[in-house]
Amino acid sequence: MLGEKIVEMKPLSLLQVKQLLDARKGEKDLTYEQDVTMKYAKKFAKLSPAKSAKLLAELLEVPSVDEEFAIKVCDIMPNSKDVLELIVPKGSSFDLNDTGKVLEIVAKYAK
Repeated sequence: MLGEKIVEMKPLSLLQVKQLLDARKGEKDLTYEQDVTMKYAKKFAKLSPAKSAKLLAELLEVPSVDEEFAIKVCDIMPNSKDVLELIVPKGSSFDLNDTGKVLEIVAKYAK
C-alpha cells in the first residue's frame, strides 16, 4: 500500500466490495488482504446487484434509516427483531419503532 493514498471514504456493501475487487483484479494482482476480502465478500454477499440496489433504495425511504445502517442491513439480511436491534449502531438516530417496517422490507428480498 506504499505510495497510495485515501481519496474517498464511504460505506460499501459486500456486493459493492466484491465488484470493486473484481474490477481491480483485472488491472493488477490483488494483495493478500484484498484477496482475503474478496473471498469473504464472495462467500457472504447474499443478493444480486439489482436486488441489492432496490433493497437499499427502499430502506433509505424509511425516515430513521441512514445509508451506513441500510448497507449493514443489506449485508446481514436480519430475519428477526433481535438480530436487527443488534446491528443498530450506538448513538444512531434509528427509531426502534421502525424495526417492523425494516424487517418487512428485508423479508420481500430474502426469498
